Amino acid sequence: MNTLLTACKNSLGEEHPDIYPVLAKLRGVCYCQSQHEKATTVAQQILALQERTLGPDHPALIDILKRLGDMAREEDDFQGAEPYIRRAIHIAEQLPE
Repeated sequence: MNTLLTACKNSLGEEHPDIYPVLAKLRGVCYCQSQHEKATTVAQQILALQERTLGPDHPALIDILKRLGDMAREEDDFQGAEPYIRRAIHIAEQLPE
């Protein structure tokens, strides 16, 4: 999976939107293999990439923020989870009804 990610970054560029699905798959594989620290690192990379390309309050960030919060919560890191969940809620509250 890392080889695929490297190839995508080399051919598309570091911040191309098609990098998101590859990173998301990598995060999921790491998580399923109980590599939670690596999964969290990849999720943080996704968040940083989306923030740079979409902006800090874009609704697309809600999913990765929730995932980061959930991963922290599942590791009993409630203080670590709270800022992600609060930010996801804040962005969601800004959406038109």
